[in-house]
Amino acid sequence: MIRHNYTLSKLVEELQFLNGFRLAECFTQEKNSLVIVLCKPNEEYYLCYSGGPKLGSLYLREEFSRARKNTINVFEFLNSHDISHISIIENERIIQITFAHYIMNIILFGGAKSNIVLTDSKGIIIDSFKNKKNLINKSFQIQKSELKSIDNFQFDSTVLKALSDCDLLLGKYYAEELCMRLNINPSSKLEELKISIDELKSHALNLKNECLKTKEYYMLENAEEERILSLIPLRNFPAVFRKYNSISSAIKDRIFTTFKQTSFSSEFKRIKTILEKQKSKLQKSLEQPEDSEKIIERIEKYKLWAESLQTLKNMKERAGSSVNVTLWDGSEIIVPLNPKHTIRENIDSYFQKIKDSREDEKVRHKRIPLLQSKLNLINSALDKLDLCVNIKDIENIKSEYKNILKTTMDELQTKEEKFRCFDLSEGYILYAGKNAANNDELTMHFAKPYDIWLHARGAGGSHCVLRMKSKEEKPPKQILQKAAEITAYYSQARKGKFVPVAYTQKKYVHKPKGANPGSVVISKEQVLMVEPKLPVE
Repeated sequence: MIRHNYTLSKLVEELQFLNGFRLAECFTQEKNSLVIVLCKPNEEYYLCYSGGPKLGSLYLREEFSRARKNTINVFEFLNSHDISHISIIENERIIQITFAHYIMNIILFGGAKSNIVLTDSKGIIIDSFKNKKNLINKSFQIQKSELKSIDNFQFDSTVLKALSDCDLLLGKYYAEELCMRLNINPSSKLEELKISIDELKSHALNLKNECLKTKEYYMLENAEEERILSLIPLRNFPAVFRKYNSISSAIKDRIFTTFKQTSFSSEFKRIKTILEKQKSKLQKSLEQPEDSEKIIERIEKYKLWAESLQTLKNMKERAGSSVNVTLWDGSEIIVPLNPKHTIRENIDSYFQKIKDSREDEKVRHKRIPLLQSKLNLINSALDKLDLCVNIKDIENIKSEYKNILKTTMDELQTKEEKFRCFDLSEGYILYAGKNAANNDELTMHFAKPYDIWLHARGAGGSHCVLRMKSKEEKPPKQILQKAAEITAYYSQARKGKFVPVAYTQKKYVHKPKGANPGSVVISKEQVLMVEPKLPVE
């Protein structure tokens, strides 16, 4: 209830000592927020306005550190003007700070309706914190709320509505408090009351006076740990979280507490979502034992096809898209072929697929303990997250599990697992893509602008990236030669005696919009003619 009429009335009462203070400056450094600096010799205070939808308010601070950047001065013509009077418009949430020739109207309705407008002595708006274009030079008019006395409500109105909306401005929480004190069901009708309307009105007036005469203020909490600021103790919020002697301090604390609670809830949800998503992905990966069996089956199939092709004659001939082969036991199988390749080239291709499949199986076995280890860490993080009660606990979780929170499933793989990786000696590493999508990731995401990018010219194959240590570095000729040989080997031209390999810096490699995976265009390329060679083990 930081914008409740009673709260604002107590705030204005507390701010009376600022009469005679000089306005030094006004500035904003956050959206919908304004700081008014007020001073006297050896004294300085900061009147802070917030026009946010939930935390809209006004409160006083004794200290405030203005940011060095991204702050804007406003209402500069008010600088060095003295405050002559501070008041609140009756029955309205508008606080007025009066200067010799101007009035600062601080409107605290909440949300888009909140604003600060400056008017001259004739009530004409001369400046505005928000919506300047539509307000300046117009008359400042207050549409006063149409309030009625309790005895003017219809008899079928509920007691809670009559007390909340009447001209005493009790509002929901104070109206509920009065009902509890009088043992009245707040949902009952006025016509069902066992006391007279005049008695009810008298009790409501007494409650209002109690609120306005108090010198102590409360941050209260209910069983659901919801907190509100109140001028008096409330039965619906039985726990006193904190007591204050200053209403301004109570408002400030309520805002900061709400902000922390909101930040906690938001951050809690964000961290939990990240962890739950990663947990789900890890569980799916670990719940696929058939992958290993499929790899073994694939290897056996390639081995059978390669060995059966070796029984054929005319290895240098092309045999179409498939060939029937009779096995040693008299049975026949159909072996699929690449029609562009000879029998020998198809045999070599199947043996290469066997090698690649075995590499995939090794990678899978290496990943399983990594995946399980990370799943254990995520479960631990989720357990600790559920025990968090404040933003500090969340920050501790983020610090303890920062590596988990920053990584994705793809990052569980090392560079050696994502791409083929070759140590070319002298500290140079070559990375080679495994397929079209992997080529895209290697070139467009992994490679740095000054790395050396290589690809067999005029033939499909792996993108390769030679990692450079600095912008100015040029790889030694023998290193570039090795890189080109490996690039040629991992291309469709690997059977050629010499293969042209194009290379350039990664910054000259671009992917056209809408291009297929692995498709790029390059500029400023150079070419090496090399003999394709197996990677150095």
